[in-house]
Amino acid sequence: MGTLTTRPTGWTILYQNVNVAGAEDTSYLDAPTTAFTINGIDSDAFDTLKNNAGGKNSYYNNIEIIVSHGNGTGDADATTSVLELYGANDSGPRYPIASIACTGGKAELVASTDDNTWVDTMVVTSYHSKTITVVDSATDRIARVVLDITGIRYIEGLFTGSGSTSVITTAYVRGF
Repeated sequence: MGTLTTRPTGWTILYQNVNVAGAEDTSYLDAPTTAFTINGIDSDAFDTLKNNAGGKNSYYNNIEIIVSHGNGTGDADATTSVLELYGANDSGPRYPIASIACTGGKAELVASTDDNTWVDTMVVTSYHSKTITVVDSATDRIARVVLDITGIRYIEGLFTGSGSTSVITTAYVRGF
């Protein structure tokens, strides 16, 4: 009998929106009759079974998500966005897992540039049957959300139309 092995991965982009309050992505929200159909998974979904594990099956128990805010016109501190997470399995519908309200901080992605910063505050509204934990949500830190994804094969995300205008939002994910 084989051994269940988890393999941590590096960060990969889960989802990005170039103008969170200007060109909102509501593809899951505006088309509920098609968005939740069986096997309606996007090709860019994070596959918790096979992803970034050297060609071997991953079998993740958890995922961790971090978010960045970019603002090409100046300081990204205090910018806002809302990330919605969806889960799905083979031969089943997409379903909501959580809504995450994000606020940009001062922790910079690139030294000496405040127009692209990490989100330092996350507030979660959970629709998930398992544990969702917010880690290190404090002023000018890098807030993280950790989800127990037992029983979920695919994770998808989108930034809704709620948030600051002209903000580039990026959600990164890693499995472990």
